[in-house]
Amino acid sequence: MTAISEALKCCYLTKMPVNKTGFVLNSAAQRCALVAVLLLLLWGIPIAAQQVPPSELGNEAKVPDSNTIVQAMEAAQRNNPANSRAYNVTRQYKLFHNNDKQPVSETRAEISFVPPDTKRYVIKQVSGNSRGQTIVRKILDLETYPAKDSSEITRRNYDFVFLQEENLGILPTYVLRMIPKRKQKDLLTGQIWVDEKTFRIERIEGVPAKKPSWWIKTLNITLQYGDLNASWLPTYMEATAAVRFLGIYVMIGRDVELQASVPIAEKR
Repeated sequence: MTAISEALKCCYLTKMPVNKTGFVLNSAAQRCALVAVLLLLLWGIPIAAQQVPPSELGNEAKVPDSNTIVQAMEAAQRNNPANSRAYNVTRQYKLFHNNDKQPVSETRAEISFVPPDTKRYVIKQVSGNSRGQTIVRKILDLETYPAKDSSEITRRNYDFVFLQEENLGILPTYVLRMIPKRKQKDLLTGQIWVDEKTFRIERIEGVPAKKPSWWIKTLNITLQYGDLNASWLPTYMEATAAVRFLGIYVMIGRDVELQASVPIAEKR
């Protein structure tokens, strides 16, 4: 406080003649008073910092390290029993047009997986508009395309940025931004929700890094994951597309059954 005391003393000793209106005429005194005020303000900064209660120090929220989260997420994917088990999953697709309450088509498909990376599918049942079956075949062609590691949710294909912590229902999760490293139809630009305890992927929302067709103006995709017979797999898919000249189409796919078995016949 010595510097402040000296500045105030300087102001007191400096002659400060005033005019009839009472305004200070001595510019030196004005400068002296300004210095005193500045010193008071500057001196108050460290004082305020020192007055933080010790009990509150160190309680600031720590931002999770995105690399640590992603490493644990990748480890959870490698350890997923679904990677080493042959299985057949039955999936039901429904296609909705604009605001229709009833689907314009329904398609049931069976997808088989044989470790380490072979997938095939067969269409089991179709009803309604044939456009639904056409879309489902394109989805499954992309899902079963034999390009190992090309679309995995890993640092091989994406950069990740931590966004926030968020409860997904009652489940605490880390939310990360997904940034594809290549313009590829089966890579998504969007967000991913990762379980804070198990580091399993819970949800993905995004848009394709590369548009699948000129006819598709926009395409938003949501994937939700769940446990099927101790295997952690996407169990729900919703794709909303704005199609040129035709309006909005929504495709919803649900896994309704999973069985460990020998692979099904070649897709047809």
